[in-house]
Amino acid sequence: MKRDEILSKSKNEGFDEREQSIFLSSFGFGNIITMLLCFIFIAINAIKGKGYSEFITIAFATLSATNFYQYKQLRDKNTLLISAIFTCITAILSFIFFIVKG
Repeated sequence: MKRDEILSKSKNEGFDEREQSIFLSSFGFGNIITMLLCFIFIAINAIKGKGYSEFITIAFATLSATNFYQYKQLRDKNTLLISAIFTCITAILSFIFFIVKG
């Protein structure tokens, strides 16, 4: 193939490495904002004396999904699996508490 053909083909294939990096970083940034908002809502509801288990469920489910995905990609990191399991259990228990308490 000629140089122009290769460049044209690579442009049509989708994201380049820079775009992929930005795309993946945006999810990390989004997770940080989600966690921050959940903890703000938890604090506000705690001050008001209201329940906040739904926000705990969201926060821990996000952490669990992130940890499971990282473990899947980096198989040698057992701490990620342990963290994913504990955050998943916490999210499930918090969800059950939310359903039972109403």
